[in-house]
Amino acid sequence: MVRYRSCVQKLNENYIVTPFKSKKGLPVKFAKIIYDWQIDDVFKFLSEEHNAPYCEYYDLAALTGSNNRVGHPLHSVAARRIGDVIATEPDFYDRLYDVFPMIDAQRRWWSEFDVEKLIAMTAAKGWDGVMPFIKQFCWGQDTAQRAKAYSAEFRQKHAKDPYSYPLESLIRSLFMHALWGHTVTPVGPKTRAHTVRQAALQQLEEEL
Repeated sequence: MVRYRSCVQKLNENYIVTPFKSKKGLPVKFAKIIYDWQIDDVFKFLSEEHNAPYCEYYDLAALTGSNNRVGHPLHSVAARRIGDVIATEPDFYDRLYDVFPMIDAQRRWWSEFDVEKLIAMTAAKGWDGVMPFIKQFCWGQDTAQRAKAYSAEFRQKHAKDPYSYPLESLIRSLFMHALWGHTVTPVGPKTRAHTVRQAALQQLEEEL
């Protein structure tokens, strides 16, 4: 949603954006020229227009039911499906395990960890649950300080518009450490908070 908003909020050359928190006068831009492309558009561009070789990894991902998004396997989200690496690149997984043996615990136990339940339980405690959550899950002084600053900014926006800035969204950002290089943004369509907000607005209209 952040990437999408960075493009559509501009009226002119909306696919060219300035990197977040870049220094003024620094001649650096992000050109997100395919932000609205579909998967078929990408493959058509590669194969039909540039005759590029097809990456066989996508076939392996399809055969094994793995995630076909190519990225860092130890990313906080990708690590949830570390089993995909075993299914598609077992030798590579062995090399990862030699360096990061803790990933095997992730592989074995992540499916039994209910993230949404943890988020809901923490959000149910209100703002009293935020600081203990930061202490438990945001390790390191830099991360903890950033989490506290992010939470303070979120709380101010939540006070003005609680449906656009639900507590569940804050807890999820803290848990995923989605704090660096990000500003507090409202939730977008197709989220539970957005559905709740729409239902509340509809009820208010009916009452009026």
